[in-house]
Amino acid sequence: MRIGINCGHTVSGQPGCGAVGRIDESVETRSVGKELIKIFEAKGHAVYDCTNDYASSTSENLATIVAMAERQPLDLFVSIHFNAGGGKGTEVYTYGGKAFDEAVNVCKGLAALGFRNRGVKDGSSLYVVRRTSARAMLIEVCFVDTDDAEKYRSIGYRRVAEAIYAAITNDTAAIPASASGNSADTAVIVNELKSLGILSNTDLWIRYCGKDSNIYWFCRKLRDYAYAKEKGETAESEYGEINDIAWDLNYRGVISDMMLWEKYMRNDTNVYWLLRKGLHWCRTH
Repeated sequence: MRIGINCGHTVSGQPGCGAVGRIDESVETRSVGKELIKIFEAKGHAVYDCTNDYASSTSENLATIVAMAERQPLDLFVSIHFNAGGGKGTEVYTYGGKAFDEAVNVCKGLAALGFRNRGVKDGSSLYVVRRTSARAMLIEVCFVDTDDAEKYRSIGYRRVAEAIYAAITNDTAAIPASASGNSADTAVIVNELKSLGILSNTDLWIRYCGKDSNIYWFCRKLRDYAYAKEKGETAESEYGEINDIAWDLNYRGVISDMMLWEKYMRNDTNVYWLLRKGLHWCRTH
Protein backbone atom coordinates (compact mmCIF):
# COMPACT_ATOMS: atom_id res chain seq x y z
CA MET A 1 0.00 0.00 0.00
CA ARG A 2 1.10 3.56 -0.76
CA ILE A 3 -0.20 5.65 2.12
CA GLY A 4 0.15 9.29 3.09
CA ILE A 5 -0.10 10.08 6.80
CA ASN A 6 -0.61 13.60 8.14
CA CYS A 7 -0.08 14.31 11.85
CA GLY A 8 -2.76 16.97 12.04
CA HIS A 9 -2.00 20.66 12.50
CA THR A 10 1.21 22.64 12.98
CA VAL A 11 3.25 22.22 16.17
CA SER A 12 2.06 23.82 19.41
CA GLY A 13 2.23 27.61 19.45
CA GLN A 14 2.13 28.01 15.68
CA PRO A 15 -0.85 29.36 13.68
CA GLY A 16 -3.48 26.63 13.28
CA CYS A 17 -1.88 24.33 15.86
CA GLY A 18 -5.15 22.69 16.89
CA ALA A 19 -7.19 22.21 20.04
CA VAL A 20 -5.82 22.27 23.59
CA GLY A 21 -7.74 20.90 26.57
CA ARG A 22 -6.75 18.22 29.03
CA ILE A 23 -4.36 17.07 26.33
CA ASP A 24 -2.75 18.97 23.43
CA GLU A 25 -3.99 17.93 19.98
CA SER A 26 -0.77 18.93 18.25
CA VAL A 27 1.34 16.79 20.58
CA GLU A 28 -0.89 13.73 20.48
CA THR A 29 -1.44 13.72 16.71
CA ARG A 30 2.31 13.47 16.32
CA SER A 31 2.58 10.70 18.89
CA VAL A 32 -0.11 8.63 17.13
CA GLY A 33 0.87 9.59 13.58
CA LYS A 34 4.61 8.95 13.93
CA GLU A 35 3.94 5.59 15.56
CA LEU A 36 1.51 4.73 12.75
CA ILE A 37 4.20 5.60 10.19
CA LYS A 38 6.68 3.29 11.98
CA ILE A 39 4.19 0.42 11.92
CA PHE A 40 3.37 0.79 8.23
CA GLU A 41 7.07 1.00 7.36
CA ALA A 42 7.90 -2.04 9.51
CA LYS A 43 5.20 -3.96 7.64
CA GLY A 44 6.71 -3.08 4.26
CA HIS A 45 4.30 -0.41 3.03
CA ALA A 46 5.36 2.75 1.15
CA VAL A 47 4.66 5.57 3.61
CA TYR A 48 4.79 9.32 3.00
CA ASP A 49 4.82 11.71 5.95
CA CYS A 50 2.56 14.61 4.96
CA THR A 51 2.99 16.62 8.16
CA ASN A 52 3.65 20.36 8.11
CA ASP A 53 5.07 21.69 11.38
CA TYR A 54 5.39 25.41 10.64
CA ALA A 55 3.21 27.77 8.61
CA SER A 56 2.29 31.46 8.70
CA SER A 57 -1.44 30.70 8.61
CA THR A 58 -3.95 27.85 8.76
CA SER A 59 -4.55 28.21 5.02
CA GLU A 60 -0.84 27.84 4.27
CA ASN A 61 -0.64 24.79 6.54
CA LEU A 62 -3.55 23.06 4.80
CA ALA A 63 -2.25 23.87 1.30
CA THR A 64 1.19 22.54 2.22
CA ILE A 65 -0.24 19.27 3.54
CA VAL A 66 -2.21 18.67 0.34
CA ALA A 67 0.82 19.55 -1.81
CA MET A 68 2.88 16.97 0.07
CA ALA A 69 0.20 14.35 -0.52
CA GLU A 70 -0.06 15.19 -4.21
CA ARG A 71 3.64 14.63 -4.92
CA GLN A 72 3.08 10.89 -5.43
CA PRO A 73 0.16 8.61 -6.24
CA LEU A 74 -1.39 7.32 -3.01
CA ASP A 75 -3.81 4.51 -2.32
CA LEU A 76 -4.99 6.28 0.82
CA PHE A 77 -4.44 9.59 2.64
CA VAL A 78 -4.98 9.64 6.41
CA SER A 79 -5.05 12.78 8.55
CA ILE A 80 -4.89 12.30 12.34
CA HIS A 81 -6.77 14.76 14.57
CA PHE A 82 -8.28 15.10 18.04
CA ASN A 83 -11.67 16.70 18.56
CA ALA A 84 -12.94 19.43 20.93
CA GLY A 85 -16.25 20.91 21.97
CA GLY A 86 -17.42 18.79 24.88
CA GLY A 87 -18.33 15.55 23.13
CA LYS A 88 -17.07 12.01 23.45
CA GLY A 89 -15.91 9.39 20.98
CA THR A 90 -14.28 8.66 17.66
CA GLU A 91 -15.44 9.80 14.23
CA VAL A 92 -14.00 9.64 10.72
CA TYR A 93 -14.63 12.15 7.93
CA THR A 94 -14.61 11.15 4.26
CA TYR A 95 -15.63 12.87 1.04
CA GLY A 96 -19.41 12.80 0.83
CA GLY A 97 -19.48 10.74 4.02
CA LYS A 98 -18.69 7.61 2.02
CA ALA A 99 -18.48 4.66 4.41
CA PHE A 100 -15.63 2.79 2.73
CA ASP A 101 -14.20 -0.17 4.61
CA GLU A 102 -11.11 1.48 6.07
CA ALA A 103 -13.11 4.38 7.50
CA VAL A 104 -15.76 2.13 9.03
CA ASN A 105 -13.10 -0.20 10.44
CA VAL A 106 -11.19 2.66 12.07
CA CYS A 107 -14.35 3.69 13.92
CA LYS A 108 -14.87 0.11 15.04
CA GLY A 109 -11.23 -0.40 15.95
CA LEU A 110 -11.01 2.68 18.16
CA ALA A 111 -14.41 1.88 19.67
CA ALA A 112 -12.98 -1.51 20.67
CA LEU A 113 -10.44 0.38 22.78
CA GLY A 114 -13.29 1.98 24.69
CA PHE A 115 -14.19 5.14 22.76
CA ARG A 116 -17.75 5.83 21.65
CA ASN A 117 -18.28 5.09 17.93
CA ARG A 118 -19.64 8.32 16.40
CA GLY A 119 -19.41 6.85 12.89
CA VAL A 120 -18.35 8.02 9.44
CA LYS A 121 -19.38 11.60 8.60
CA ASP A 122 -19.38 13.93 5.61
CA GLY A 123 -16.03 15.71 5.39
CA SER A 124 -16.54 17.31 1.99
CA SER A 125 -15.99 20.77 3.50
CA LEU A 126 -12.63 19.81 5.02
CA TYR A 127 -9.75 21.08 2.90
CA VAL A 128 -7.50 18.01 3.08
CA VAL A 129 -10.39 15.66 2.34
CA ARG A 130 -11.76 17.76 -0.51
CA ARG A 131 -8.46 18.66 -2.20
CA THR A 132 -6.52 15.40 -1.94
CA SER A 133 -6.76 13.30 -5.12
CA ALA A 134 -6.35 10.02 -3.29
CA ARG A 135 -9.13 8.47 -1.27
CA ALA A 136 -8.91 10.36 2.01
CA MET A 137 -10.11 10.18 5.57
CA LEU A 138 -9.66 12.46 8.56
CA ILE A 139 -9.71 10.63 11.89
CA GLU A 140 -10.85 12.40 15.05
CA VAL A 141 -9.44 9.99 17.64
CA CYS A 142 -11.31 11.42 20.64
CA PHE A 143 -12.04 14.70 22.45
CA VAL A 144 -9.26 16.66 24.17
CA ASP A 145 -11.58 18.49 26.58
CA THR A 146 -13.65 15.70 28.18
CA ASP A 147 -13.08 12.42 30.02
CA ASP A 148 -12.00 11.05 26.63
CA ALA A 149 -8.60 12.58 27.38
CA GLU A 150 -8.09 10.41 30.47
CA LYS A 151 -9.27 7.36 28.57
CA TYR A 152 -6.77 8.13 25.81
CA ARG A 153 -3.96 8.52 28.35
CA SER A 154 -4.77 5.13 29.88
CA ILE A 155 -4.86 3.46 26.47
CA GLY A 156 -1.75 5.16 25.09
CA TYR A 157 -0.79 6.38 21.65
CA ARG A 158 0.79 3.06 20.65
CA ARG A 159 -2.43 1.08 21.06
CA VAL A 160 -4.34 3.77 19.18
CA ALA A 161 -1.84 3.63 16.30
CA GLU A 162 -1.95 -0.17 16.26
CA ALA A 163 -5.75 -0.14 16.14
CA ILE A 164 -5.74 2.29 13.20
CA TYR A 165 -3.16 0.21 11.34
CA ALA A 166 -5.12 -3.03 11.86
CA ALA A 167 -8.35 -1.33 10.78
CA ILE A 168 -6.85 0.03 7.56
CA THR A 169 -4.98 -3.11 6.51
CA ASN A 170 -7.07 -5.85 8.15
CA ASP A 171 -3.69 -7.21 9.26
CA THR A 172 -4.20 -9.04 12.57
CA ALA A 173 -0.63 -10.30 12.93
CA ALA A 174 1.40 -8.98 15.84
CA ILE A 175 2.94 -5.52 15.32
CA PRO A 176 6.70 -5.85 14.67
CA ALA A 177 8.90 -5.22 17.70
CA SER A 178 10.85 -2.63 15.70
CA ALA A 179 7.70 -0.52 15.47
CA SER A 180 6.35 -0.48 18.99
CA GLY A 181 8.64 -2.25 21.40
CA ASN A 182 6.49 -5.37 21.35
CA SER A 183 8.18 -7.11 24.27
CA ALA A 184 7.18 -4.33 26.66
CA ASP A 185 3.69 -4.23 25.17
CA THR A 186 3.33 -7.97 25.72
CA ALA A 187 4.25 -7.63 29.38
CA VAL A 188 1.65 -4.89 29.80
CA ILE A 189 -1.07 -7.00 28.15
CA VAL A 190 -0.26 -10.12 30.15
CA ASN A 191 -0.15 -8.21 33.44
CA GLU A 192 -3.48 -6.55 32.64
CA LEU A 193 -5.03 -9.97 31.99
CA LYS A 194 -3.60 -11.11 35.32
CA SER A 195 -5.16 -8.10 37.08
CA LEU A 196 -8.51 -9.12 35.58
CA GLY A 197 -8.08 -12.61 37.02
CA ILE A 198 -8.03 -14.29 33.61
CA LEU A 199 -4.53 -15.77 33.99
CA SER A 200 -2.02 -16.17 36.80
CA ASN A 201 1.40 -17.20 35.45
CA THR A 202 2.64 -14.06 33.69
CA ASP A 203 6.08 -15.47 32.82
CA LEU A 204 4.44 -18.41 31.04
CA TRP A 205 2.19 -16.23 28.90
CA ILE A 206 4.87 -13.68 28.09
CA ARG A 207 6.86 -16.60 26.66
CA TYR A 208 3.81 -17.86 24.73
CA CYS A 209 3.17 -14.41 23.26
CA GLY A 210 6.82 -14.02 22.32
CA LYS A 211 6.88 -17.33 20.45
CA ASP A 212 3.47 -17.27 18.75
CA SER A 213 1.86 -14.20 17.16
CA ASN A 214 -1.57 -15.89 17.27
CA ILE A 215 -1.34 -16.17 21.06
CA TYR A 216 -0.10 -12.58 21.33
CA TRP A 217 -2.96 -11.31 19.20
CA PHE A 218 -5.55 -13.31 21.12
CA CYS A 219 -4.34 -11.92 24.46
CA ARG A 220 -4.39 -8.40 23.07
CA LYS A 221 -7.88 -8.73 21.60
CA LEU A 222 -9.15 -10.33 24.81
CA ARG A 223 -7.71 -7.48 26.89
CA ASP A 224 -9.26 -4.87 24.57
CA TYR A 225 -12.64 -6.59 24.65
CA ALA A 226 -12.57 -6.81 28.45
CA TYR A 227 -11.83 -3.09 28.79
CA ALA A 228 -14.51 -2.13 26.25
CA LYS A 229 -17.34 -3.99 28.02
CA GLU A 230 -20.03 -1.69 29.36
CA LYS A 231 -22.17 -4.09 31.40
CA GLY A 232 -22.11 -7.59 32.73
CA GLU A 233 -24.05 -10.65 31.63
CA THR A 234 -25.65 -13.51 33.51
CA ALA A 235 -23.74 -16.78 33.20
CA GLU A 236 -24.65 -19.67 35.49
CA SER A 237 -21.66 -21.78 34.52
CA GLU A 238 -18.55 -21.88 32.37
CA TYR A 239 -18.58 -23.27 28.88
CA GLY A 240 -16.43 -26.41 28.81
CA GLU A 241 -16.83 -27.64 25.24
CA ILE A 242 -14.14 -26.48 22.85
CA ASN A 243 -16.66 -25.68 20.11
CA ASP A 244 -18.82 -23.64 22.48
CA ILE A 245 -15.84 -21.62 23.66
CA ALA A 246 -14.62 -20.93 20.13
CA TRP A 247 -18.09 -20.02 18.88
CA ASP A 248 -18.75 -17.53 21.67
CA LEU A 249 -15.34 -15.85 21.35
CA ASN A 250 -15.89 -15.63 17.60
CA TYR A 251 -19.32 -14.08 18.18
CA ARG A 252 -17.72 -11.43 20.41
CA GLY A 253 -15.08 -10.62 17.80
CA VAL A 254 -12.16 -11.79 19.96
CA ILE A 255 -11.19 -14.52 17.45
CA SER A 256 -11.99 -14.96 13.78
CA ASP A 257 -10.63 -18.41 12.80
CA MET A 258 -12.63 -20.85 14.93
CA MET A 259 -10.98 -23.95 13.46
CA LEU A 260 -7.53 -22.59 14.26
CA TRP A 261 -8.38 -21.97 17.91
CA GLU A 262 -10.23 -25.26 18.33
CA LYS A 263 -7.03 -26.94 17.17
CA TYR A 264 -4.97 -24.90 19.66
CA MET A 265 -7.32 -25.88 22.51
CA ARG A 266 -7.24 -29.57 21.62
CA ASN A 267 -3.42 -29.62 21.44
CA ASP A 268 -2.51 -27.43 24.45
CA THR A 269 -4.29 -27.44 27.82
CA ASN A 270 -2.77 -24.07 28.74
CA VAL A 271 -4.39 -22.48 25.71
CA TYR A 272 -7.68 -24.25 26.45
CA TRP A 273 -7.81 -22.82 29.96
CA LEU A 274 -6.78 -19.35 28.80
CA LEU A 275 -9.66 -19.26 26.30
CA ARG A 276 -12.10 -20.84 28.72
CA LYS A 277 -11.26 -18.48 31.61
CA GLY A 278 -11.11 -15.50 29.27
CA LEU A 279 -14.54 -16.22 27.87
CA HIS A 280 -16.02 -16.77 31.33
CA TRP A 281 -14.68 -13.38 32.45
CA CYS A 282 -16.30 -11.77 29.41
CA ARG A 283 -19.61 -13.46 30.19
CA THR A 284 -19.71 -12.49 33.86
CA HIS A 285 -18.18 -9.00 34.17
